[in-house]
Amino acid sequence: MIANALGYEGYITGDIKDNKDFRFVQTSAIKNSIQGLKNQILIAFGGLGAEKILDIPLNFGHIGDLNIACKHLKELSSLENKAFEFKNYLDFPEKEYDYYLNQSQLVLNQIGGKNAILKYGKEVYNKMLDKIN
Repeated sequence: MIANALGYEGYITGDIKDNKDFRFVQTSAIKNSIQGLKNQILIAFGGLGAEKILDIPLNFGHIGDLNIACKHLKELSSLENKAFEFKNYLDFPEKEYDYYLNQSQLVLNQIGGKNAILKYGKEVYNKMLDKIN
């Protein structure tokens, strides 16, 4: 939802039968610019923001999202000539984590909030069901 709101295209894939391995696959090119990388971090936080809005506990998938966000944050830091050392998602700086989590929630709320998230989730779920039937 956030990717689409920011003008990126892609789709969600996953194993609906075993309810695992869900992820967003972006088909639009990643812009290697300060704003482009900030957008990618925000997209990576989309699931976290949705879970926060829906008041559901984080699932295991958030680790992958944070790893993606870390990769882009490292690239962003390099473009901005800032030092950033991390080994994995556990090292994601708290200040940036809070910022991007809040921003993801703002974007999601601006495009319809809880009702839009639930509606979109149902649409994606039904499309995935159609593929296995």
